[in-house]
Amino acid sequence: MSGEVLGNLFEELLAMGAMDVAILPATMKKGLSAHVIKVIAKPEDTAKLARKIIIETGSLGVRVIPTRHRLMAVRRIESIKLRSKGRSMKLWSRLPRTPKVSCSIFLLSLRTAKKL
Repeated sequence: MSGEVLGNLFEELLAMGAMDVAILPATMKKGLSAHVIKVIAKPEDTAKLARKIIIETGSLGVRVIPTRHRLMAVRRIESIKLRSKGRSMKLWSRLPRTPKVSCSIFLLSLRTAKKL
């Protein structure tokens, strides 16, 4: 399956309500190359997203694995001001609230980077 088809599927799943999408390269039985598509979604969106994956990829099935627990780190939110091309912007970062973290790394989302 081409990267263009997978990239389009990625965007369409997000537009249809997926909370996150990951597409991973995989080696299947008999050494065949494939992709594993993982989608995090609300239970009410599962059926429509699974149908979309089957239609777009020709997959013979989709495994639905319900989440029983989600463990989350306690986080703190920090901000910095960034100046680029005469524009000022405030960036936010979510960091784990732990004494082991000695530095802050601010990552730009694609949406934020496009604004710059």
